[in-house]
Amino acid sequence: MSWIHDLLPSSRPSLEDVQPEREERFPRHTYGPGYPIVVHQQEIDDLRRLLEIEGDAPDGWENDPLLSSEDFDEIIEDVTGFETPPPEARRDEIEEIIDSWQEQLTDSQDAVWTAIGTDYRFKIYIARCEARADVEGDRFEIPPELETAREILERIETAQNTDSKLAIVHKRDLPLEEPEEEPTGAS
Repeated sequence: MSWIHDLLPSSRPSLEDVQPEREERFPRHTYGPGYPIVVHQQEIDDLRRLLEIEGDAPDGWENDPLLSSEDFDEIIEDVTGFETPPPEARRDEIEEIIDSWQEQLTDSQDAVWTAIGTDYRFKIYIARCEARADVEGDRFEIPPELETAREILERIETAQNTDSKLAIVHKRDLPLEEPEEEPTGAS
């Protein structure tokens, strides 16, 4: 007769109804997805040198009497609808990523965390460096340190293409991420 009991709906609460609501283990406001990659201190030094070289080299806009960099950015924004961040902002993002990695290094090489979007920022910066090197009148020439940036980008992309490397990481360890205050009403 137990099979008849299984067919009839029970008025007793189920186990799921009785269990208290659990607090989230990894709250979104303090944790996020991250990927580990190995970085060497020399690579961080190379990236810093690349930022310095690229930032110090006068760009070709100074030699163009017809169109300034600001005018070009305004045209791009009108066409695409997106604001083009200035080159200094791109350099600042890369520098912030490097600073985050520097804090995570405990030896001459160590695993560091990359956040989703780190690859995009490296791609944009590398593309900008390559474009500057191709522009006549721009004094920036590709230094050997750009190859280090390409190698790190390759590691980031490899890690992101391997889902098994995805981890939940505290945002203080993720580049360009900051933990937020706990939302009100949360316990």
